[in-house]
Amino acid sequence: MWYLATKNLEIPQLRDVYAIVWETDDFDTTAEGTIYGISSLRPDLYTKSLESSKNTFRIDGRVVT
Repeated sequence: MWYLATKNLEIPQLRDVYAIVWETDDFDTTAEGTIYGISSLRPDLYTKSLESSKNTFRIDGRVVT
């Protein structure tokens, strides 16, 4: 698996993370894979907001591909 985290250019408070997961066949001649993408709050902004806020919240979810 390889992944790349980048700043979201349209919404600077977010970061985008892309992951590529692949598998090869028994003879290593072909590979099939999946690309996943997800956006989330940037960790530096999230940490600051937790430190400055008395209330915290939790979001449960799943990634749909």
